[in-house]
Amino acid sequence: MAARRGSAAGVLAIATGLLSGCYMTVDPGDAASITDAGDGGMPTRSGWVAVSPVADTRPAVAISGYFADSLHTGPAWFLSMNHCAITQASAACIAYTCASATPTADTGALTARLPDGTVVQAMQVDGFIGGVATRVYGGVAEGSTIGATDVVRFQAAGASVPSFAGMVAMPPSLTDIHLPAVISRSSDLVLTWSARVSDRVSVVIMEPPFSTTPPRHGVWCSWPGGTSTVTVPASALSTFADGEAVAISAGLVNVTPIVVGDYAIDLEASQSIQATAMTSP
Repeated sequence: MAARRGSAAGVLAIATGLLSGCYMTVDPGDAASITDAGDGGMPTRSGWVAVSPVADTRPAVAISGYFADSLHTGPAWFLSMNHCAITQASAACIAYTCASATPTADTGALTARLPDGTVVQAMQVDGFIGGVATRVYGGVAEGSTIGATDVVRFQAAGASVPSFAGMVAMPPSLTDIHLPAVISRSSDLVLTWSARVSDRVSVVIMEPPFSTTPPRHGVWCSWPGGTSTVTVPASALSTFADGEAVAISAGLVNVTPIVVGDYAIDLEASQSIQATAMTSP
């Protein structure tokens, strides 16, 4: 068994890609399905931890996490725990703007055990939530790989966020989808791929990290697992400026919800593809 921790630059890069991309690829669960915090009451706070292959050509696995002092009440819960506003909404998609983000609460040492026995250690690092810089948990296991059905086991030592442990299985990867290089602001964006089994399907389009100072803008969409054709409506895409550089990501997500103390926490695993694009009229 080996314990691995990425370099500061590597952790920052992965936390950046995963956490701003987290809303491109990770669809947190719905707190409405959680009814008991273990003490007879409802949870009042939220959090998530996530695992994903690194979105480039090298073999590496990244984990991330974020914990907040408010409870999410729907799938786009990160909006309620930061200084964000929904500017347009449809059945599957929201357009949002985030001005700032609150640093993560402390859960002590956070690790993820991969199927090959590698233990990925996450630290509190500079990352992004909703595209806005803040402190998050992030860590990388260089040289490791992970694929469909692999089970990842999370464990947190506990601090202001109680200790917890749980597992989640990786979803399949998307290999037969084409992400556009140009996105029209006046037409629906339709993406199609072969149906695969997962808990959620998610697509997000947003300003890339580092490209601008806050407020940051994006479009976040989610559909049930098994969906093979999705539509991002023009009404959401029209909230971008013409000629704007954006990052687009599509992915499959599995989620295991747990409750510890007064925290509702989602254990998430995702596989996604990402690209850059330009908006057009």
